[in-house]
Amino acid sequence: MLAVVSENHKLYLRNTPKAKIAAPNDILVKVDYAAQNPIDVILNDNKMLKDGKISGNDFAGTVVAIGSSVRDRTLVGKRIASFADGHNNDYPSGSFADYAIAKDGIYTVLPDSVSSVEAATIPLAYVTAVHGLYTSARLDLEGKPAQTILVWGGNSSVGRYALQLAKLNGHHVLTTANGGNNEELIKLGADKVYNYRDTDVVDKIKADYGPIKYIFDAIGTASSASACAKSAADPSHYTTVRPDAAHTKEFPSYITVSTIIVYQVFFTDTEEAVVGDKYLTDAYTWLKSKKLVCNVPKLVGGLDKIEEGYQLHRKYQIKGVKLVYRVGEVGRL
Repeated sequence: MLAVVSENHKLYLRNTPKAKIAAPNDILVKVDYAAQNPIDVILNDNKMLKDGKISGNDFAGTVVAIGSSVRDRTLVGKRIASFADGHNNDYPSGSFADYAIAKDGIYTVLPDSVSSVEAATIPLAYVTAVHGLYTSARLDLEGKPAQTILVWGGNSSVGRYALQLAKLNGHHVLTTANGGNNEELIKLGADKVYNYRDTDVVDKIKADYGPIKYIFDAIGTASSASACAKSAADPSHYTTVRPDAAHTKEFPSYITVSTIIVYQVFFTDTEEAVVGDKYLTDAYTWLKSKKLVCNVPKLVGGLDKIEEGYQLHRKYQIKGVKLVYRVGEVGRL
């Protein structure tokens, strides 16, 4: 099969052995589309991929084979969206390839109304949002009555799913963006959108709602972390997409800081795995009823365009869309 492979910390399009069922919970998928995530670029640029590692996380495609312990024995032939354990050099596949391995419990079946190009935007960002909102080590909002939540960076890939997931469970959702698509973010679930570029954005949030108890930082930069801390109540909970909790060292002690490490969903029987499975299962019904909508895909081309997409990330030129690649439309990297 063709795949984008790391060699000496550079990416090349190579013929590789076809992915195959190797574990009882494996699901073999013929990939139609694969989506780019910031972590894909970070892993490559920080030289964290070993030689031979297939790059990429998110994918959507058709199931062609399943392992012996996969619970849905009718899965072959269905379209699913899933993601690979992209930071694990021992994981058997990546998404930038003709075939990829999904794991049982880490996929969502796709209704006919959702295209594979749209669905490729779901998995990693969606599960990141789920973990941030609904696991006990983060905001711990599962089963809680309606709360006011601030999602900093509502137009990011994770932020857009966080808005929808919070609203689906009845919460009051505030968010920040650059002011260019407020109406769209309100349709996704935001009750109010603030322009993060306003120098008095924190004052405006607190004037309207007071200090905020639950804060989801979907950006994880120094400026977003600082603004979130200034918006926080005493006591409050802050969770960030930065797995190293960067920029939180000087936070007041009344802010409980947590990080989201989405790959914990691969640790069988953990809360992250159980909650991820639940919400990925629920996603089918929500997608079918249009209560959940996919992020906006931007088709870059085939797998030969990976470096072009990575450059757009490095230059901070990806705004409000998710870059997607059509697998099978290939050339040379």
